[in-house]
Amino acid sequence: MDKIDLRILSILEKNSNTPIKVISNKLNLSVTPIYERIKKLERRKIIKKYVAIIDYQKLDASIKVLINITIKNHDKEMRNLFVENIMKLDQIYELHHTSGSFDFVATAIFFSIVEYKDFLISKLSTIPNIQDIESQIVLETHKDEKSIVQRKSIITN
Repeated sequence: MDKIDLRILSILEKNSNTPIKVISNKLNLSVTPIYERIKKLERRKIIKKYVAIIDYQKLDASIKVLINITIKNHDKEMRNLFVENIMKLDQIYELHHTSGSFDFVATAIFFSIVEYKDFLISKLSTIPNIQDIESQIVLETHKDEKSIVQRKSIITN
């Protein structure tokens, strides 16, 4: 991966709908090499997918919750079964296996506190191997950036 690849990724991180022609103009390269580089980044799974980042609050999904989970049994099979089960829950949109006091941190979004309560009681707490659940409701988000390439290019220079 060279500086051109990093610049392509930086542009796509800001707007994945940026036309190849616009990228090629910004980088002073023709369309074909840019297209080939993007395809190579996709094949190498550096670009995993293209998504729209939705402002969930404008859809009245105003409750974002960070859910800290401790599991009982840490052997590989039981941990994988836990992950498989929690990944089936539509409300969960991030799941991280973590170090520290909790084994996993999940992020979920809900349309109401009642939906969140029902989720805890009827869905999350029914997953086998959960020992403890601790949640924090996000009151306000000050930064929600998804880009890493800009930082990487600064570090590598």
